[in-house]
Amino acid sequence: MVKEISAIKELIANFQGNAAIVIKHNGQLVLSVNENERMKSASLIKLAVLNAVFDNHLDLSEIVAIDTADLVGGSGVLSLIKPQSLSLGQLMNLMISVSDNSATNVIVHRLGGLGVVNLWLTDNGYQLTQMNRYMMDSEATQVGNENLISAGEAIRLFNSAFKRGKTTQNWFLNQQFRYKLPGTFDELGIDIQVANKTGEGPRVDHDIARFSVGTDTAVVALLTSEFSDRTTALQLFNHVGQLVADAMLNK
Repeated sequence: MVKEISAIKELIANFQGNAAIVIKHNGQLVLSVNENERMKSASLIKLAVLNAVFDNHLDLSEIVAIDTADLVGGSGVLSLIKPQSLSLGQLMNLMISVSDNSATNVIVHRLGGLGVVNLWLTDNGYQLTQMNRYMMDSEATQVGNENLISAGEAIRLFNSAFKRGKTTQNWFLNQQFRYKLPGTFDELGIDIQVANKTGEGPRVDHDIARFSVGTDTAVVALLTSEFSDRTTALQLFNHVGQLVADAMLNK
C-alpha cells in the first residue's frame, strides 16, 4: 500500500479546500493528515448518537412515539411516512442506512437530549466532537451552534459503532449513500466489501468507509470542507477510495 499512500498524500496536498484523512490498515495507522482539525460534522455526528444509545443500554425493541416536532427535512424518509411510533432499533437503522435526520432527533430526545450525547463523548475521551444542535435546526445554526468532529475522532467513532454486532454492521453495509469513497467500483461486483457512513452539507463532504477483502481490512476517514467546487471534492473521494481498493486487490 506504500505507493497508493504516497499518491493519496499528493491528492490531499493539492486539494483546493480543507481536507483531513486517517487511514488504518489492519488496525495499524498508515496515514494521518490534519487528523485533529475540527470541522462541521454533518451526519457523522450520528455515529456518536449510535454509540451513546448502546452504552446507555437502551432496549432496541422499545417502541418510541414519534413527535411531529422531531420531523425535519434533509435526508431520510420518516418525515414523509410520518409513523406514530417505531422501535428504537428501526429508528437506529434509519439513522444510519438512510441517514434519517428525523429519526436522529427522535433518538436523541429518547436518550435525554444533546447533553447525554456530549456526556458520552466526554466520558469516552472525545475532545473534538460535540453535538451542539439537533439535525436541521436552522435557528441553532444561525447563532453559531454547530455539530463538530475531527477525522481522528470520526474513525474512532466508526470503529466503535462497527463493533456493536452484526445487526449494526448491516446498517453500514447497506448504507444508501455510496457515491464517495466506494463510488468508482461499488456496482462493479468486484471482491471487496464496503461499509460506510457519509456526511454532507454546504461546502462540507465527509465519508468513512471500511474496505474488506477476506481478512484484509482498511478503514478510511476523509473529511473535506471550505471547497469552492464540489465536483473536485467528490473526485477526491473517488480517487482515494479507488487507490485503497487497488492496493487491497493487489492491482
